[in-house]
Amino acid sequence: MKPTPKKLRKGLLFWQWHFNFKQEGGYIGLQLVESKKKAIFSIWLAIEGTKGCSTIKEHGKPVIRCLIDYPWKLGQKYRLIVKEGKIETDGSWWIGEIYDYASHRTTIIGKILVSPSFGKLSAHNYYTCIEYGYFDADCENLPHTKARFSGHYAYNGKEDGPAHLRAEKPMIAYPSKCGNSKITLFEDASYVLEAGNRVRRSF
Repeated sequence: MKPTPKKLRKGLLFWQWHFNFKQEGGYIGLQLVESKKKAIFSIWLAIEGTKGCSTIKEHGKPVIRCLIDYPWKLGQKYRLIVKEGKIETDGSWWIGEIYDYASHRTTIIGKILVSPSFGKLSAHNYYTCIEYGYFDADCENLPHTKARFSGHYAYNGKEDGPAHLRAEKPMIAYPSKCGNSKITLFEDASYVLEAGNRVRRSF
């Protein structure tokens, strides 16, 4: 079976990168919502977002969510970027972007304003995952998907320099009760997340 479907009969697939501030956090990534391809950028307990962003509730907390149509392609390489934008008296704007290595184009998913108490992005506690939605916990019928994550970088959070931290060997966790998912690590600190039909862990 080919990895990652082009469309779904129902539900969604979400390839997610989660980031943190001093308080709260957010996520950015690509989605397949039935047959529609999306890019998403969200921050919990934020103040407001630019046009196209909206406030919803997740896990009992308000979140500003920016969701756009984005024609991502299977097998294509993309870069997810979260960076600080304009600083104002009541907070700072954070920008979610996606860079397409094939076209060399950067697309802004949205801009979100957070309070000064959020501070800078944390240089740790990032994670990536594959999230399934609305599949009724039917493990054996989950669509097969496969994605590779690599080149994780973050500023070191210090005010006196632009030094970067590069992610090393990640910690692996399998929170789902479904056993048809696995992670494959590589020497360059990249890794492949795979889940769904016919996927079996070796342990």
